[in-house]
This record gives sequence, structure tokens and C-alpha cells, in this order.
Amino acid sequence: MKSCHWKFSFTTAALKVVVNERNSVAAAVSAVYITKDDDIEPGLVFTISSVLASNTVVSNSACSFYVATRQSIGAEKITWTPVDIATTLILPTLRSFIDEFTTSSGSMQFYPQSMDLASPAIIAIFIPRRRLAADRQFLFMKPNVGSALTIEGAPFVVDSPAMFLGFKATGTVSYVQKPEGSVTMENSGVILSDVRYLEGMEGSAVLGPSGRSIGILAGSLRKSNGEGELTVICPWTMIVSDIARQFVPEHRTTGTAIGGPTFRIKDASALTTILSEALNVARPKDDMCVKSIVCIYVHDRARRRRSWGSGILISKNMVVTNRHVLKSDAGSAIIVFPESNASRQVRQVLNPIPNMDIVYLLFDTPYGDGLPVTIASGDELVAQMNQITSVGFGLYPPQSLNEKLTMPLVSNGTISQVVKLPLLPHSKGPEVALFSVSAACWNGSSGGGIFTRRSDRRLLGMITSNGRVDATGTIYPQLAFIIPSNVIMLGWEAIKYGGEVYLSDAVIRLWRMQKTHEDVHENIESSAEPKVKL
Repeated sequence: MKSCHWKFSFTTAALKVVVNERNSVAAAVSAVYITKDDDIEPGLVFTISSVLASNTVVSNSACSFYVATRQSIGAEKITWTPVDIATTLILPTLRSFIDEFTTSSGSMQFYPQSMDLASPAIIAIFIPRRRLAADRQFLFMKPNVGSALTIEGAPFVVDSPAMFLGFKATGTVSYVQKPEGSVTMENSGVILSDVRYLEGMEGSAVLGPSGRSIGILAGSLRKSNGEGELTVICPWTMIVSDIARQFVPEHRTTGTAIGGPTFRIKDASALTTILSEALNVARPKDDMCVKSIVCIYVHDRARRRRSWGSGILISKNMVVTNRHVLKSDAGSAIIVFPESNASRQVRQVLNPIPNMDIVYLLFDTPYGDGLPVTIASGDELVAQMNQITSVGFGLYPPQSLNEKLTMPLVSNGTISQVVKLPLLPHSKGPEVALFSVSAACWNGSSGGGIFTRRSDRRLLGMITSNGRVDATGTIYPQLAFIIPSNVIMLGWEAIKYGGEVYLSDAVIRLWRMQKTHEDVHENIESSAEPKVKL
């Protein structure tokens, strides 16, 4: 088949289902409209939705479907164009991924929820009854972990289309599933992001920094205990390969279509051609700081319970982490390196700063592909509003995905606050004793790293705890407290010289959220007569 060089355009859209009998809106979600340039065909509308793609809605002839874009909004009216459903298809790769969290481990729930168990992994494709305006060229990109992304969709569009159609939110590519083997069009993995999911955002366009299209937002995975959530993104590469596998030429029906008219073979061929045209984009390399963060699995002495945390590789045979990661009844600990199944048994636990939540783990055989961090020297980089990246194995057990490769979650943010105090009992001046960040850090991220957003990716500190309201138990992933790199260096130097170092009482009180400064109230006499009369 000869390669074609068509150009395609797209725009974000809202898709709604109307109950004909009552002329009322039953549901509305985000969508993506794609059209071929210089063509008279009307194009295609894509969404992933637990409502619009469910058996009940799709097979209900009493419902009608309509689409609108930003260009549909006039001064006083919004024009909704009728669309016909072409097909609904299961995306098996996405469904398998979601099942790992919601059925295998049971620790997370997928939103939006639906009675139809297959619906979170179904893509619905519609054909408009007329051609719509599309304002941007449709080009692909394969994202790398840590890169910025933009979600563009239509949350809450039932309430106010004019306000929410084209709504944008920004976040970070926190995780890219990497099945064994090379990442090709056939086995590209699901993407997780720290961007906040809002009702109706499923079906939104997901765009990279250059405006190139990454995929479609599928929903949100939320920890059952309320500790955090991640937004689930289905890349276009996965959509293309899963659709192509279900339209094999020797079969005249899809076999897996949930409802609606059978999608014709020529339609499927055109669709996969459209979506495959711009896929020959080289996959960018992952951020180097990801290779410096390790996962630590801890077994209790009876080997009945296993927990996990994160650690920072600071030399070829040493990892620094939080003391609380090891637990009080730890019997053994294993270090697992990212992007592989390589592991090392912890031989010795060193505690050079006894009054701080920090320990250093030694293992015997260096791992050849391990990449120790470059630690920032001085505190010039730790300043309020500086941009940073967090890396850690948070929210879910890394090996719960039943895949060989273990990868941490990544989030971008800023330094929210910096506190300086005398570090040691006899320090002459204040140094950075703690700082907080807005990048997402979850349960399991403890011991992970905070890095500069510059190309050199220097380590600024170690993730230690989240903000939490004791009265309600509410945890704030976007408020994390960090042990700065100068404290990490202090302990490392003590190990080299075989000694210990104790931090000042003020620093310990700071980390316990206790009072660190004396309040002094100025005694200023008020004047007898007020100078301003109201």
C-alpha cells in the first residue's frame, strides 16, 4: 500500500446525548473531532466514555447524539450538530491496565463509574452529519516521563457549554507504561498524569508542549482510602493498534462492537490510515533523574507483610531514604532499580543523623546501569517559586502491574516555602532546614527525590511527608515536606569519617511542626487622639 501524505486537522468538542421523548440532556462528555484537509467527508468524533459508550445508551433508539465545538458558540446561541454513532470498540490494553488496579489489587477505583464493567475501556466513534470547522493541524507525539501536558475538553458542559467547552488544565506525564520489548505502535502503554480530573473530562484531547496530540483522557484512578488519584490517558498509538486488530480483512464484522451499525472495512482502513499517518515520531528519552530513584521493598521479621517506599541512589552502592520507610519491625529490605527487574539486598543500614528521619542503605554489588544523582551544593537553588520535579514510587505498589519494568511517578511543581534555621547546635548562621513543594507526592513517595527543572537535574532534597489534617485525615498530595540536600550531604560526610551528627533542637521542633520561634509583641503606645475620623 502506497504511503499517503494527507494532512489532518482537529478541534476539541463536547458530545451530548438527548432523550428524544423529553428533549432533555441525559449526559455530556468531552470529545475530539478529526477531519482530513481538502476533503468533503465530514470527519470523525472520538470519545472514551462510561456513559455514551455503554450498552444502554448506544442501543437506545430513543436517544439522539449531538456535537459542538468552540466555533459553534455564537453571541447568543450554541449550534449542536447531530452525529450518528459509527461503532463502539473495547480497548483491551486499556481495560487490562485498569483491571490491574481495580480488580487485581482492589486498592483503587476508576472514575467515572458505570454499571457496565467494560465501559471504562470503550472508545465510541461518531460521524457528524455535516463537516465541522477544525482549527489545528493534527500531529502526534510520544510523550516522555516528566514532560508537560495540557488537557483540553469540556467538563461540566451540561451546566454551561459557553464557559466550559474548550476548558484547559495543565499537568505532568507522571508515568508511561512500558511493556516488555520496544515501544512501537502495537504496544504503546497507558499514560498516567497528575492533572486533576473533573466530571465530564473523559474524551478530552491530551496535548504535548508543542500542541501535538498525545491521546484521549479516559478517566481517573483514585486510591480507595482517599490518599490520591491519577488521571488515565489512552495514547493514540494504542487506539490505532487496538482498532486495527479488530478490523481484520477476512472478517466482515467487527465481532467486538458493543452497539450501533457495523463499521465497514473501508471505514476502518481509512481510520487507521488517518491515525497512523503521523506516528513515525521518535520516542524521546526518559528523564535521567528517573534512573536515580529506586524502589525499596521491606519485609517484616515474620515475612508476613511487605511494604514499599522510595530511595535515592547517591553512589554506586548506597541509597538514602527515610527511616520510616524501613518500619520499626523491618526484617529485610530489597532495592529494585528502575527500568529493570534488577535488585540488591540491603547489607547495612547506617544512621549518621540519629535525630532525623533519614538513613543510608549499603548494598554489596553495584548495579552497572544505576545512575547516582548529582547533589546540589549550597542552597542557592532552593528558593521560593523555583520550578522543581518530584520522582518517587507513590500511590500504588510498583510491581502490582505484573510487568517487568518498574517505573516511578513524576510530577512538576514549584518550591512553595523555604525555612532556614541553624542546622547544628553551634551553627553560626541559618541554613535550609526544610522546604515544601507543590509537585504531587503520594504515599510511597517517601525517600524519593526533588530535582531542579534545569537540564543538569541536580538533587535538591528528599521527599519525607505530605500535608495532612489530623481532624479529618485528609491528605494533600500537592503539599510535601522535603529534607534538603545539605542535610543529606551532612549525613554522608559523617559516614565517610565514621561519626554521627545531631541537628539542632530548633530543626527537630520544625520537623515535628512545633513552635520554633519566640513571639515578641511590640509595645507601641496609641496616641490620645485618633488622627483619622470616620
